[in-house]
Amino acid sequence: MRIGDIISHHLAMGRGFEFTETPTKRETHGIHGCKAMDELLGVMKDLDPVDEPTYYGWITTWSDSFLRS
Repeated sequence: MRIGDIISHHLAMGRGFEFTETPTKRETHGIHGCKAMDELLGVMKDLDPVDEPTYYGWITTWSDSFLRS
């Protein structure tokens, strides 16, 4: 699936989307401020450095609704 399709599906189900970091603000509450997120942001920034404003966020697409147990 394309990332746009995943995000569209995620939002259509009424789920939110939080940005961990925007060009003007870094969230530090909950998962946004943990050590793993700090390391992940560092890796993502090193992979594709760009001169454009970049937004970093996360979504979870896990759902127990497909399980029969």
